[in-house]
Amino acid sequence: MTEYLICPFCKEDDFDLVGLKTHLWCNHCDIFNKTEVDTTTMADLLHLKREETMKVNVEIAKICHEANRQYCIDNQLKTHAKWDELPEELQESIVAGVAKVVEDPKISAEESHQNWLDYKEVEGWNYGDETDIAAKLHPNMVEWKKLSKVERGKDKLFLATVRREMNS
Repeated sequence: MTEYLICPFCKEDDFDLVGLKTHLWCNHCDIFNKTEVDTTTMADLLHLKREETMKVNVEIAKICHEANRQYCIDNQLKTHAKWDELPEELQESIVAGVAKVVEDPKISAEESHQNWLDYKEVEGWNYGDETDIAAKLHPNMVEWKKLSKVERGKDKLFLATVRREMNS
């Protein structure tokens, strides 16, 4: 049974641990955001805030990855390994995608795909007929309108999963 937590600042309730951390560390609690602390404590808090945000983003990324894996299996698409077996570079890419949605929850699937494209290009990835991690090739290194409906579904599922996890 899930234990629900209450924000100690605004008293909003029904959070699990990840949800409460997201609420606090992603600037959703106005009272927490306005809380005055001395500069030493603030520096420590900001460091902790970044660290905690990253931990939350990683947990959400794991959930998104598993949802994506299941979607690929259900739609008979090539799928990646389980999270713990993924190369760190691919894990970081997923975490970066989560961070972008947390930063801009109203981002569209098309904008999210463009964000992924931009991230991959900076990392040296190019278009390829099949995914080749060693050669940094991926068939989805194309603009949104060139993606198949099934591939667009992965981007939409990613957004829906991040948003659900942010609000859980």
